[in-house]
Amino acid sequence: MVQCEKGSKWTSDERKAVLGRIAALAAAMRAEIDEAVLLGFELGLSDLLASDVIQGVGRAIRECRY
Repeated sequence: MVQCEKGSKWTSDERKAVLGRIAALAAAMRAEIDEAVLLGFELGLSDLLASDVIQGVGRAIRECRY
């Protein structure tokens, strides 16, 4: 597996998928998001599998009221 950053379990493609979905969630919530916020999410979630984060973000978009 190719790692995108030291200590991260995500590949470059997984990182793009995760951060893209987090950006989509922010847009759905009409929240401002920038690179620093995305980096914070990446640092906070990087110990999880990318597929779990993607599933969780999808569930949040479907089920949350915002």
